[in-house]
Order: sequence, then C-alpha cells, then structure tokens
Amino acid sequence: MGVGQYQKPETALQRAMEFISVGKERDGLDTLHDVMKDRRQKTWTPTIEQIMLKHVELCVNLRNSSYAKDALFHYKALSQQTSITSFEMVLRKFLETAEIKTSDAQKSSIERVEEIDDLDLVSTPENLLLSVVSGAVTQDRMDRAVLSPWLRFLWDSYRNCLDMLRNNQIFEQLYHEVARSSFNFCLKYQRRTEFRKLCETLRLHLSQIVKNQLQNNSSIKLNNIESLQLMQETRSIQLDTAIKMELWQEAYKSAEDLHGMMQLSKDIDKKMVKPVSYANYYDKLALIFWQGGNTLFHAAALMQKFAFKDVRKTLNNDDHSDQANKVLLAVMSIPNDADKPGMLSRLLDFTEQFHTNVRTLASLLRLQTVPTRAGLINDVTRMNIVSFAHPIVREMYEKMEFDFSPLDLADVITKGMIQLSSLNKGDFDQYKSTVNCVAATKIFKQISLLYDCINIDKLKRLIPFYNQFELERFIVDICKQRFVRARIDHRGKSITFIRNDESLCGDYDPIDQAFFNAGCEKPNEFNIRNVLGYFFSDIRSTWLSIERDSRKSCAEDIYKHQLRSYLNSRDRIQKEIMKRKETIENYKETKELVKQEKAKKAAEAAKIKKEKETADEMKKLEVASRIREAERKELEAKENQEKIRLYQLNQIKENPIYKQIIKEKGEEAFSSLNPEEIMREHRQRMENEERTLSMKKKNQEKKFDHTVRALHALERPLLDNLVKGFNQEAANLFAEAESKRVQKAIADHEAEVAAYNLIENSLDEVENFCNLVFEKHREEYDEEMTLWEEEVKNREAKIAEERLQQRIRERKEKEQQAIEEERKRKEEEIKKQIEAEKEHARQLALAQQKAKEKTIADADDNWRRRPDSNDSQKTVLPPSKVIERKSIPKSNPYGNAKPIENKRTIPLTDNSASGLGKRVETGNRGFNYPRNQTIKTEADVDDNWRRGPAPSSISNTTNSSTTAPRSGINEYQQQSNNTIDNEGWSINSNKRTSSGRQDNASSMAYRPPHKQMDKDNRRSNQTYGNNTNTRNIGSNRGRNNQSNTGSDASSWR
Repeated sequence: MGVGQYQKPETALQRAMEFISVGKERDGLDTLHDVMKDRRQKTWTPTIEQIMLKHVELCVNLRNSSYAKDALFHYKALSQQTSITSFEMVLRKFLETAEIKTSDAQKSSIERVEEIDDLDLVSTPENLLLSVVSGAVTQDRMDRAVLSPWLRFLWDSYRNCLDMLRNNQIFEQLYHEVARSSFNFCLKYQRRTEFRKLCETLRLHLSQIVKNQLQNNSSIKLNNIESLQLMQETRSIQLDTAIKMELWQEAYKSAEDLHGMMQLSKDIDKKMVKPVSYANYYDKLALIFWQGGNTLFHAAALMQKFAFKDVRKTLNNDDHSDQANKVLLAVMSIPNDADKPGMLSRLLDFTEQFHTNVRTLASLLRLQTVPTRAGLINDVTRMNIVSFAHPIVREMYEKMEFDFSPLDLADVITKGMIQLSSLNKGDFDQYKSTVNCVAATKIFKQISLLYDCINIDKLKRLIPFYNQFELERFIVDICKQRFVRARIDHRGKSITFIRNDESLCGDYDPIDQAFFNAGCEKPNEFNIRNVLGYFFSDIRSTWLSIERDSRKSCAEDIYKHQLRSYLNSRDRIQKEIMKRKETIENYKETKELVKQEKAKKAAEAAKIKKEKETADEMKKLEVASRIREAERKELEAKENQEKIRLYQLNQIKENPIYKQIIKEKGEEAFSSLNPEEIMREHRQRMENEERTLSMKKKNQEKKFDHTVRALHALERPLLDNLVKGFNQEAANLFAEAESKRVQKAIADHEAEVAAYNLIENSLDEVENFCNLVFEKHREEYDEEMTLWEEEVKNREAKIAEERLQQRIRERKEKEQQAIEEERKRKEEEIKKQIEAEKEHARQLALAQQKAKEKTIADADDNWRRRPDSNDSQKTVLPPSKVIERKSIPKSNPYGNAKPIENKRTIPLTDNSASGLGKRVETGNRGFNYPRNQTIKTEADVDDNWRRGPAPSSISNTTNSSTTAPRSGINEYQQQSNNTIDNEGWSINSNKRTSSGRQDNASSMAYRPPHKQMDKDNRRSNQTYGNNTNTRNIGSNRGRNNQSNTGSDASSWR
C-alpha cells in the first residue's frame, strides 16, 4: 500500500487471505498490520476483530513479537470503550497459540531446556564462533535452533502483555491470568532468570499502582477488596512457583510481597484473609527458613501456625499430633546462639544490622517481639504442646531441655530418631542432623562442668553422632563460638577443659557472659591479666586496717582546722558569692540583649540577602527557561523533520526501489539519504526503464507478427488433412452409438412390460386382503369414534359452563365494585361533614376563649380603679379572687358544664371539631382537654357515686365491686355524650347524635355490655352502611376505635 493510501478493512483482510493462500504469510501480515496501525481507523468493528485474530496467528507463526505488540496496543485503544471481551479473546488466543507452538517445538527437540541461556540475550560473537568450531550441523544445535526462538518469543509475549495490561482496572482480571500463565511457563521450562525478572516486573507494577492510584478513575484502587484478593492469590502462586523451582531468595521476597498484601487486606477487612491462607503462608515461611538454615524462625513459624485458633479447629487428632511433633523437633533443633549475633558480626560491628534483619523476619511472622529459644520453650509450656506430641518426641524434648543427663542423652536421642523414622513421616527425618548437633553441644557443655579432663574414646561413646575427625571438628567449632573452652591433647588422647581464670585469650564480652561456661563460680572478667590489680587492692585494704587509729586522729585535726577557717571567712565568702551571682546575672542579661540585637540584625540581613538571591535566581531561571524553550522548540522541529524523513524512508522500504538502493549504496547510506532525492532519482530511473521497455515491446511485436504469419502458412495443409480424417471418423462413431441406443431401448421396454404383467395378476389378492383387515377392525373403529364424539361433547359442555361462570363472576365483581364505590362516596361525604363541624367548633371555641380573656382583662381593670372614681362604692377584689369566683361562660362549647370547686386539674376530652388538647382548671387556671382521653366528671374524680349498692342485674353477672350512680350527677355528666364504661353503664345526655336525632334521656340506666354493643353496631350500620367493624363513633366522627383502658374507660358518641 503506497503512502497516503487508505484500504478498507474488508479489502485488506481479503487481500491478506490471498497472500496466505499462495504461501506469502509475511506479505499478508504486512497488509493486516498497515490496517491496524492506520490512525484513520478509530472505531471497533467485527471485521477489525477478524483482522486481529488473523494478525496474531500470523505473528505467532512468523515469531514477530514487535508487530504483535504494536497491533495489540492499537486494538486495545479501539476496543477498550466498546468491546472489552473482544480484546480479551484476541489476547488469550495469541498467548494460547504461542504456548501450543512452544510445546510442539519442545516435543520435536531433544535438547534439555535448562541448558538454554538467558532469553533476553542475543547470540554473541563468541557463541557464533563456538558453533562454527564445534560444527553447526549437529543434531543438538539444530534442536537448539528450533526450541530457543520459541521460548524467547513466548517470554516476550508474556512480558509485553503484562506491560500492556498493568494498572488498568478494566483488564485487572486478565492481567492476573497472564501473570499466572507466566509463572506456569517459568516452572514448566525451568526458566530461573525469567522468573526473577517476572517477579521484579510485578513489584514494579505494584509500586506504580501505589503511586498512580489517585490520578485517574481507570487505575487500580488498593482499597478495593476484589483487587486485593486477586493480588493476594497471584502472590501466593508466585511463592509456590519459587518454592517448586527452589529459588529460595525469590521465595523470601515473594513471601514479603504476600505478607504486605495480607496486611493491607486485613486493614480493610479483617475477614478477607482466610485461615487456610494463613496456614499455607506459615508452612511456606517455615520451609523457606529451613532451607536458609534459620532454625529459630523455622520453629517460630511452626509455632505461629500451631497457635492459630482457626487452623487448630480444622485439624484432626493425627494432624494435631504431627504438628505438635514438628514444633517440638524444630525447637530442639535451635542452637543456643541462634538469637544472638555471631562472632564475625560482632567483630565487624554488624550487630545493628543483625537486629534489623531479625526484626524484619519477626514482622513477617506477625510477631510483636523477636523470638528467642527461651521464649519458644516458654510458649511450648504455656500452650501445653507437649501433651499433644508423640510419646517419643515428648521424652526426647524433656530429656534435652529439662534434664541434666550427659551420659544417656545421646542414647535417648538416637533411639527416638530411629523410632520416628519407622513412622514413615518424611518431615521428621530432616531434623535428625540439627537435633544431633544441638544434643552434642549440650552433652559437651554439661561434661565440661563435670570433668576437667576426659578421654576422647569415652567422649566418642557419649557423643556417638560423629566419627573422630568430625568430633574434633565439632569441638573446634564450639570452642571458636566460645561455648566452651577446651584443649585437645592428641598425644594423651584426651580433652582438657580450661577454666576462665586460666585463659589469656579474648576480652570480656557481656554477650558471652550469658552463655559462656555456665556453672563456673568465677565470672569471666576474673582472669590472670588482672592479678596486679587484685594484689594492689589486697595490700591497700591491709594498710588501711593497720593505720586506722593514726589516720582517724589526723583526720580529726584536719577537720577542726577546716572548721575554724570556715567560721572565720563565712560572712566574707557569702558576700563575695552574692556579688558574683549578681555580676553573673547582669552579664547574662547584657549578653542576652546583645545576642538578640545581633540575631535581629543577622535575620534582617539574611532576609535582604535571601530576597536578592531569590530575585537573581528567578532572573536566571527565567533566562534559562527561555533558552530551554527555544532549544526545545528547535529540537522538536528537528525531531519532527527526522520523523517525517524516517517515515518516508519506511514507506520507501515497501517499494522495489529499496532493494536496488541497498544493493548499490548499502544499508547505512540509505538511512542517511534524503527521501526527495531518492524519489527524484527513482522517477528518472523509471522513465528510462519505461522508454527502454517500450522499444523492446515494439521489436518483440514485429518479430512475433512475422513468426505467427509463417506458422499459419505452414499449418494450413496439416489442418485440412486433420479435418478430413475427423469427418470420416465422426460419421462412423455416430452410427455405432445410434445402434447401441436402439438395442438398449428395446431391452428396457421388454423388461417393463414383464413387470407390469406380474403386478396386474396380483391386484385381486391385494384388494381382498385390504377388505379382510378392514372388516376385522371395524368394531374397534366404531368404539373409538363413539368415545371421541362423547369426549368432544363433554369438552364443549365444560367450556360452556366455564364461560357461564366467568360471566357470573364478572357481573358479581362489577356489582361489588359499584357497592364499594358508593360506600367510599358516602364515607367521603361524612368525612367532609365531620371536618366542617370540626372547623365550626374550633372557630366557636376560639371566639369563646377571646371572650373569656376579655372578661378577665375587664376584671383586672375594675380592680385597679381608684376609690375616688365613680365606682368607688363598689367592693374591689384582687384578680385572683375574681378569677376564683368566675365560672365558665354559658357559651362554652361543652354545654352548661361547670368546673369543680377545687383547684385540681380535671382531664376532659375535647368534643370540638378541632381535636386539640385544651386545659380546664379551677380558680385562676383554665380547662385542659387532652387529645385522647375521655371526660371525667366530679363523680369520676371523687369516686362518690360508686359507694351505693349495685343493681341486682349487675351483682349477678359480675364479680367487681360496681355500684349504680346516684341521682346527684354533676352538670358535666348531664352535658356529656352517651358513655359506656367497662362495666356496662350507659350515660345519656341531651346531645345530637351522628344521625341527627335528639336524645332526651337525662337519666342513667344500666345496659349489659353486649347489648349496648349491639345497639352501637345498629346505629353505626344506619350511619355508615356496611362498615360494621367500628365499635364506637362519637360526635367528632373522625376517631375510630377510640377507647380508654382503666376502670373508668368510656367511649363518646
């Protein structure tokens, strides 16, 4: 495709398929690649997806990782917003195809994959020379040439895909899938170098996520639970792969990464990390520490796993016992100096680095403090791990840690390890050498406390783990580590233990004091080097005891002389001291003032200097910025020109002229040429070639014309003879074919006539057989037809009945709906009437309240008049007396009710339409009308009306002490609504009911509760139609089911 030309994706795909069909896969790949990198292609289409599938397939076949990387980047930009699944499918197909090709190459190769060098390194000249010298045609080198390129291509594919998908929330799942596939690749082909690079790449991507997670919305957020879960699973697979490949350094780094992920997940959600994950994590850490020779942290990891409660719940008895055995064996494998820096670290002053490393390891185990051997033994005792262990391990542990038995400790350890080996537990055998070493150290140290000298043969019997050479090496090592000080006497075949005071080697070390020559009476600092000091101390103490009296008298004389001198000069010295103190204070004040003044001047000078420097710096920066901007623009212009030149040169590479220029001038000369000069030279050359070609064509045309004419003249007689022979032969062939056709037609006709006669003879028999069969099954046919007709009639009747019932149901529903609408309409009318009455009653109550306030104000004004006024003859009372004597106005909405003549609050129910709670009190207080309480009369308050004898009808039906009311009912009762209390009494009043009629009864009559309820129900049915669920309907009509619990509960009508 030329420069500036655009090719449709469909056309490009078809053209690429044509190239592939003729074996030109490289040309087909170039065609598809031009379409994918074209900037005019900005939208995703299904055709683009087909192009990408074919593109990645060709890239894998040709092992072109650069084309695949560029195309996948462009396709990612196209499909990221529209079709993510399409990109994932293309990427997966790319990797799967590469993996299949690599597996096929491995099968066809006899080379060991481990011998292949780093895949990132190209073939060096040394390797090329070696291949020439050793013979490049051997089968091994042929196989290496087959497998190595595929491994390198697959590794580049994984690395490019990870770089493409990193820090993108949309492709996060795909990123982790590719990472895990990369781990499988490294494990399958044992690519150790690539695995290290892969781990570093993942750590780099994680650091970029931490740095850029707040920059845009598509970045991965570390506070997302799903993202953390994916990262944690990937790091766990990374750790497993490192352990399987025995890369212990990478395994340790992977454990640190996994620990960081687990801590971050735990900070967000404590339940996110599962107990199984912790168990696997501690197991892998224990394995890493064991491979690194760190028995202390190996035992600490196993202890952490055993102490994890959720893990212990999932273990059965056998697993629990095995875990306890491993913990005890690991603790017994810890040397005495495992938690202290070695001698070389102390000599080189690396102690602080040692402690830093130990704290880091402790943080990996989620420990607050650094573990020690003594601490782990205490934890074993605290958690009672010994009780869960096997009896053999328990005996070994108690014998080694708590018993002083150097003579039989080795036998117990040896027998115990043999018995553990018989249990077929492979995990226990790894502790044999370390347990033997620690046991030998303990035996040798305990022997040093018992013996001054011991025979080597006897020591070999006490420590049977080593031969003589290994035993001497062991003794030298522990003496070098300063556990024990001993000397080997090869002549006498004995070992002599040296006491501390007899040794001249080494200085006093407080670290060694904790574990060096335990049990010795003298500390480490008392040795022969301090003999002179001890001798001087003894002589001085002797001299002081001899000269005690003379020294005492001399000291008393000196004391008396000094006391006299002090008393004589005390006042003078005190004055000098005070004067000196004052002088010092004045000097300090002066010095401070001078210092402050200098500091102030220095600060001002520094400020001025800083401002000047800042101004100069700003000017310099501005000038430098202008210079850099000019240089940047110039550089950008040059880069753009260079890019254009390189682009044009790349376009020229696709033309045939490229090979000719390379052939004439070379590759280096081509890269420095000007594209315009190349095109000008190319045009001149094409014109010359075109003129030369046209001349050649004219000459060839003339020559060809003469040749054709001569051939035609020569072939004319031959053609005539050929036509004559063909005509004769054609007539003979036609006659022969026609005779054969006639014979065949006659034979076919005779065969058909014979078949027709045979069938015609059997027609009568066929008809008789059909009639016989029909007569035989006539009854069954009639019965089935009868059943079918009955079934049809039944179904028609059932359908008619169902339609009838449906019409009846619809009619009933319509009638019920009409009744319900009518009921709702009536309820709405009643509700509106109730609201109107409420509003009228509220307005009336408001007017009465205003009239009451005006009356009280007038009374206060009359009381305040002077005696010399016109009303001076009247008796003037204070406001409180006036209010006490006043009563409720007759226009009260509650009728002619009068307040009780005491100053207690009487709760009443407001019958007004407003429904608001008011307050009625005696004296100078007002009435209170609670919202949801019934009116209590004077009889209700004083409870006087219950003291009379109860009617006979009540005494026979109730057990409560209820009596009939007396005739002295307060006016409140006369004006109240019909009330039914809990015991069946009905109070009638001259109040208009909800139906509009007037109740004239002013007396009280007893009515049983059930009959009273029947009456209420009848009234409510008359008023509200079918609404029979309402028990009490009062004059306010807005309250349903209003009742008051208690002995005096009542309902207003």
